[in-house]
Amino acid sequence: MTLPASAHHRRLSRRTNGPSTTRILWLAAGLLVASTVPAFAYVDPGTGMLAIQGLIAAAVWIIAFVTHPVRTIKGWLARWRNRNDA
Repeated sequence: MTLPASAHHRRLSRRTNGPSTTRILWLAAGLLVASTVPAFAYVDPGTGMLAIQGLIAAAVWIIAFVTHPVRTIKGWLARWRNRNDA
């Protein structure tokens, strides 16, 4: 589907009007990480377990919603069956 010239021009001009929000957020995050001011923070075991639980939940979310495991497994089984039939 092609867009009319005016819509295409608007979309292109919107992209080139200065830095994007994503670029600004990455820059701000990089500056925060690069700062060398000591935090004097204490992470107790409960907070550490909460962080580990968050990492595990993120990994499970990626497996469940990004990689589509059922479709992937069905594809593997189909290839395995085709290899055995040949």
